[in-house]
Amino acid sequence: MAATTLGPVTVQLAIDLAAIVSAAQRGARVAWLNDDRVGYGTARSIGDEGGGFARFDEDIRNCHLRVTTDLGFELFVPMSDVLARYADGTFVLDPTEQVRA
Repeated sequence: MAATTLGPVTVQLAIDLAAIVSAAQRGARVAWLNDDRVGYGTARSIGDEGGGFARFDEDIRNCHLRVTTDLGFELFVPMSDVLARYADGTFVLDPTEQVRA
């Protein structure tokens, strides 16, 4: 994996990383805002963009979160994107309500 890590791991970043890793370990439900639509899926694992698991010596910020969407697609989202969306509220863990159009 290419190194894309910038800056130190702050306390808030560590808390966010822990929540996302826990979600992947638990197979938690996730939701994200993409343009004007909400997508739903299940967090599966953390690894590379091809579905391989992360090595123990890798910087997790350079990995990808594997998400199986409710439509049956596999997404491999860069952790940098997940963390940015999680911080701004456009990616949530354990959504409690799904609003269907």
